Amino acid sequence: MKKGTLIFSGDGKEIAARLKHVSGSISKATTMPILSCIALEVTADGQLTARGTDLDVASQVTLPVTLEQGMAGAGACVAADLFAALLSRANGDGVRVVLDGSILTVEAGSRKATVHTLPLSEFPGMKDEFETWTPMSGAVLAAAIRGLAF
Repeated sequence: MKKGTLIFSGDGKEIAARLKHVSGSISKATTMPILSCIALEVTADGQLTARGTDLDVASQVTLPVTLEQGMAGAGACVAADLFAALLSRANGDGVRVVLDGSILTVEAGSRKATVHTLPLSEFPGMKDEFETWTPMSGAVLAAAIRGLAF
């Protein structure tokens, strides 16, 4: 396998259930294909996370998987609805997901499906907007709110 290969396994239905949380922040109708995807990425602590966004709302979950191969930063973006459907059809079987380059393969029992992915680098970043706070007096804040009141 190549250096960037990612392999993980787990309970398909449990992973699909966790992905429902992320799916709530994914746009169903968009002109930007990347916004209909879930970003799968190995974090620095060896966890696999799934992220989704519609640029207004973003969500992230840690997936309950066994990471067989993958290094921090490895991952890709896969169509959310298609990936969830493949996982939920595992019928209680364990699933094995192999990402090799831009090809993601989902294996469950004797079933196998292959889909193309988009690069993780194209997925919009989720920044913590509250890392820096701006101090403001109560009077200034009250005046700003009064200016917005109807």
